[in-house]
Amino acid sequence: MGLRDAAALADILVQARAQGRDLGSALTLDTFEDWRKFDNTVLTHACDVFNRLFSNNIGPLKHARRLGLSAVDKLPPVRQFFMKEASGQVGDLPPLLRGDAYT
Repeated sequence: MGLRDAAALADILVQARAQGRDLGSALTLDTFEDWRKFDNTVLTHACDVFNRLFSNNIGPLKHARRLGLSAVDKLPPVRQFFMKEASGQVGDLPPLLRGDAYT
């Protein structure tokens, strides 16, 4: 999340500068907030759910965890999905994270 935020901010600042806008203007910073807010909110809630799921010893949850982890381990497409999500390779990626160069 931190790298995506930094790359998004860099992209927005480059665009603002190219357009002659003030880098610290409300418009520039609101653009960054709007871009990153959804992703950050989803990730925050997902981390909270995983924390709650893995930080207790309730029998049915232990069983559900075991089944879920087994499914991820045995199903390559599911494992790939989680690996891409966890490594930040999906979604509206800033150019720096896509490997695009600025012109």
